[in-house]
Amino acid sequence: MRATGPNINKDFGGFDRPRALFSSLPVGLDAFFDSCVFFDDFVGSVFNATDTWAVVKDASAAVAFGTDLENGAVVLTSTATTDNDGASIQTTQNAFLVKSGKKLWFEARVKVSDADQCDMFIGLAENHATNPENAVAAGCARVGFELVDGSALIRTSIDDNTTSTVTALTSSMSDDTYVKLGFRTDGASVRFYVNRALVATSSIPSAIAAITLGPTFFNLSGDAVGTHTATCDYIAVAQER
Repeated sequence: MRATGPNINKDFGGFDRPRALFSSLPVGLDAFFDSCVFFDDFVGSVFNATDTWAVVKDASAAVAFGTDLENGAVVLTSTATTDNDGASIQTTQNAFLVKSGKKLWFEARVKVSDADQCDMFIGLAENHATNPENAVAAGCARVGFELVDGSALIRTSIDDNTTSTVTALTSSMSDDTYVKLGFRTDGASVRFYVNRALVATSSIPSAIAAITLGPTFFNLSGDAVGTHTATCDYIAVAQER
């Protein structure tokens, strides 16, 4: 039997089903023809902080490829026994739009060493400078997931450059345990997924539609106990052209 294609994943709409995160995502090589795709598995021998990524960090914090880590990873490390110390990475070029009527998919696999004693963001954001925590400052356009110091509860985050909306979920992160965090745009909504289960739906603010965003990962230590780390196994984004 031959399929004429294109083949697409089943569209589950607003329902929570296995693989619902991938609703309507093209299957196979045609995904690259019909979609703008970014994927970094962090398997290179050196973290590319020049061409692909830009690093913003505190003086003694570190950003590095995790040598000999299974599947590859990038690791953000705070200065030992230092509170509010950290780093962020962001793509040097932003190519993605979160807007009504335009399909987009995002997923990353991340973990943190101390889930209730850090600030963390993973998602799409506009470029920031000077301090890593500017990745989550009011007025930095972004869509993604956050941890806020003092709680391990995962929060969804949408900032349209003017208004910031952060909503706590019932899902939480555990110390040194990977979690898959993803979202997709569906009509006028952003649907958020934790370990590929639907956990929240938010409206897309119109003001964000013209702001190009790029993959961003940020972490800041929440106390002065030991060295804090945040690890990202991969970041994937696909947007229909």
